[in-house]
Parts: sequence; C-alpha cells; structure tokens
Amino acid sequence: MSLDRRELLKGGAILGVSTFVSGCGNLAPQPSKDMAISKVLLKKSKKKRVVVVGGGFGGLTASKYIRMYNDEVEVVLLEKKAFFMSCPYSNLYLGGVKGVDMDVLTHDYFKPAEKYGYRFIQTEVLDIDRKRKTVTTTKGKVLYDILVLSPGIAYDYKKQFKNWDDEKISQVNQSCPPAMITGSEHLALKRQLRDLKSGNVVLTVPDGKYRCPPAPYERACMMANYIKENKLKAKVIILDTLPQPKTKAKAFNEAFSEVFSDIIELRGNSVVED
Repeated sequence: MSLDRRELLKGGAILGVSTFVSGCGNLAPQPSKDMAISKVLLKKSKKKRVVVVGGGFGGLTASKYIRMYNDEVEVVLLEKKAFFMSCPYSNLYLGGVKGVDMDVLTHDYFKPAEKYGYRFIQTEVLDIDRKRKTVTTTKGKVLYDILVLSPGIAYDYKKQFKNWDDEKISQVNQSCPPAMITGSEHLALKRQLRDLKSGNVVLTVPDGKYRCPPAPYERACMMANYIKENKLKAKVIILDTLPQPKTKAKAFNEAFSEVFSDIIELRGNSVVED
C-alpha cells in the first residue's frame, strides 16, 4: 500500500496531536506568548549574520547565493509556512498538465538549507527594530547585521472596493480563491475546477501595478486547457480593465483566438464595481 503526500500529511497531523495528548500529564507549564516573543532566539554570532525574511523564490535565492559566495557569513531564513510551494508553476497544476501534481509543486525547506549551509526557522515575523537590529518573531528575537526582506504579496480588497467590510472580504476569499498566494487556495480552486460541469469561469485582471503582469492571462489559458481536455461545456471570461492584455498581448491574443477560440472570451475595458 502506498500513501500520497496529502494522506501522509493527514497522518502526520494526527500523530502529532496524539503524541501531544498522550504526554499531557508530564508536560511542564508552557511559557506565555509574551515570554516567548521577548526571549532572544538567536544571540549575537561571531560571524556577520544575514537574516532573510520570506521563503519564496526571492528569499530562497538570496539565502542560497549569499551563503555560497561568502563562507564568513551566517544566513538565517525566517518563513511562517511549513513548506515551499511554487505559485507560478501551479498554473500547470490547475490546467491539468500531465505529471504536474502536488509532489512537483511542494518542497520542504530543510533540504536546501542543509545543502547550501544556511539555517531555516519556521516562524512568523511580528516586528522589525532597525535601530537595535532585531527581528521579533513568534518564537523570539533574532539579532542581525544585514536584513533582507522578501515577504511576498498580499491582497488589498479594501483599496479597490471601498464599501467592503472584513466579513465580505472573508466571504469572497473563501468562495472565490484567487490562488495567487500559495497554500489552501490552490487546492480550493482546483477542487472548483474538478466540480465544474458547465458554465462560466470569470477571471478578473487587477488594475494598476502588480507583481506578475502575465499571471492572469496564463491562469486563463491553463483553466481553458483544463476545460478543453475534459470536454466541458464551459467558458473562461476575462474581465480586463485594459482593452488588451497588459503584457505579451500578441502571444496571448493568438492563444485566445487560435488555441482557445471557443473557450476564452476577453472583455476589455471592464471595471469590476462589486
């Protein structure tokens, strides 16, 4: 019998809980959250210490090459997620491309840390004091000499929709996962695609500047690929604030008209009000 990654993670979670419960009688009182935050997690090092905040492509690349090019530097990577997931490559996963599954998308942080000689700590950053050169995390304070910030992106619904409250934003996040931040959103969006039998997939393109201009159009093509491969009676409707794709317009328009002519519909000059 073989276990896939998802089953293994479930098993690991159950094992972790049962181990904790079975040993409750012998546990010493746990320190308060404030005590954990105030303690020094990593004291001053003899080497120059570079602390990298964020374990995405940027943070991992910085940690690797800073350490490779200077043996006299200690590198510490801080990331709140338990494992790395490739967000750009996830479009192939959503599109149903053969051979691209969660095992391809996800990786642990410990292997590259061991390979390239830096330290990985799973924790959330709460505050940065530039004068004292400290990073406060949920596990304690980390002292640094040089700080590299690569925290990734965040959604800003309130900037676009002034009348949305926190409850509305939470509802939208759950029912319409953007899947531009790695994690559960990708699994939820993939589930929605698998459950789709017919109808429209509506995809909006944000106005203004954002991290990866081709991303919405790539996502549209990969969703259309899933619909095409599974012969679903469905369409992908792109609502774009611009008349044409923001980037690589010629290539994307060719894909829309030649490869997915009966599946993708681009509606330019569309402003989403609610």
